[in-house]
Amino acid sequence: MNDKSIESIEMSDNSIVISTPMDKFGGSAYIYDKSGLFITQINGKEVAPLMKSNAEFGSSIKFLTDNLLLIGAKNNGPSGSGTIY
Repeated sequence: MNDKSIESIEMSDNSIVISTPMDKFGGSAYIYDKSGLFITQINGKEVAPLMKSNAEFGSSIKFLTDNLLLIGAKNNGPSGSGTIY
């Protein structure tokens, strides 16, 4: 991970997601399987190339099912509103 603080941790039956919404990418989420094996990093600039640098992608994370994850960016919408990915 990068040099910014972890804000959220979310778990499903199969995965663990750790978010760092204040990193240099506008925020990131790191996905691991339950054994601790790193699977992938999702950063805000990959999801939405025009994401604001202070978007705080990963400020909220929530599994709806084992395979469906919502990631919030609380400062990416118009007039300081957020977006959900």
